[in-house]
Amino acid sequence: MNVSPGDARRARFLVVCVALILLGSCASRGRPPSDVDARIDFSLKKLSEHPRLFAVYTQLAAAYLDKARETHDPTFLTRGRDAGERSVAIQPNVLAFNVMAGLCNFAHRFECALEWGRRAAAANPTDTAVTALLVEAYMGLGRYEDAAKLLPPPGVKAGDFYTAAALGQWLASQLRYDEAVDAFLDAAKFARATGASDLTVWAEVRAAGALLDWGRPGPARSHLEAAAGLGPGNPVAWKMLHLHWAEFYEAEGQLDKALAVYEGLLEEQEDPAIRHKAFLVARWLGQEVRAHKHFGAAEQGFQRVIDAGEIYTLGGLARLYADGDVKIEHALALAQRNLEYKRDIEAEATLAYVQSKLWVPSRPRISRPGGKGKRVTFPIFQGE
Repeated sequence: MNVSPGDARRARFLVVCVALILLGSCASRGRPPSDVDARIDFSLKKLSEHPRLFAVYTQLAAAYLDKARETHDPTFLTRGRDAGERSVAIQPNVLAFNVMAGLCNFAHRFECALEWGRRAAAANPTDTAVTALLVEAYMGLGRYEDAAKLLPPPGVKAGDFYTAAALGQWLASQLRYDEAVDAFLDAAKFARATGASDLTVWAEVRAAGALLDWGRPGPARSHLEAAAGLGPGNPVAWKMLHLHWAEFYEAEGQLDKALAVYEGLLEEQEDPAIRHKAFLVARWLGQEVRAHKHFGAAEQGFQRVIDAGEIYTLGGLARLYADGDVKIEHALALAQRNLEYKRDIEAEATLAYVQSKLWVPSRPRISRPGGKGKRVTFPIFQGE
């Protein structure tokens, strides 16, 4: 199979986006332009004329994944899988293997991601972008030791962007934030050396995120400012940068500013995870009506994905209910089901958090009249 240098560069950028970047949403009101619709239209037109172009099916699969992230519409995941499988059926190719692994990782089908990632690694053993995909899959399954085997040993620095980025992700998962920051800054150095501004933004923002998780918002600010100074970039970088600015404002106690950033992002594109964050901040500010609106929209968005047969919002919905002190028994079932697919530290923590709501309520509970042993909650939201 012959792959042009342009296709190879495009594929490398695609893989890192699929594997490591929280993809953003479409353009409006100052948001950098998204080309995803144009990519879909172009690919569909080409395939209508030449239905056996396997490389175009791969490009279409990648565009559908981006569209799923932009719109949070799970039907685009189905279309992406169909396009990727069609590409492989016509001609097995490493780019399609990469995209399929990325689709599986995004959908929290980590065993599936391992299968496709291994096929990609077998076809191109030296591709460190594929290694990043495999590291993400192993981490999603809670197999941190297996992920570490793919990374440099302790004391050895990564030699390229993808390895440094994956190493930073792994170190952050182990709460080794100081080392994670160093790894992300190494990734930024590699990206900057090749002129990849969007990836430089990603790495600087991830360094800031590790510092925020470490409880050090002061040093995080300089990395956010450095990322902002690189320009708006694409919607991926734009959204992630603004999310971390909001988290910075939260850490600094500037809740009004944080809520304004979250709501600004929601004006651009609906996102249940951001709705969840906005709900929490609005509640902390005592703005009950505003909080109720964000809670309802988050619940609807998470549930829409589950109703479509996907599982990647199970944990999000479970934590939303626990944060809202509603439907706790249902939240427990969601968290337990989530753990069947996603077995990392985050999934374990979600289950423990929901369980804590059953036994150590954060708000007063009273016995329901005539219902011995039963309890009823009177939270902000009457959803039970």
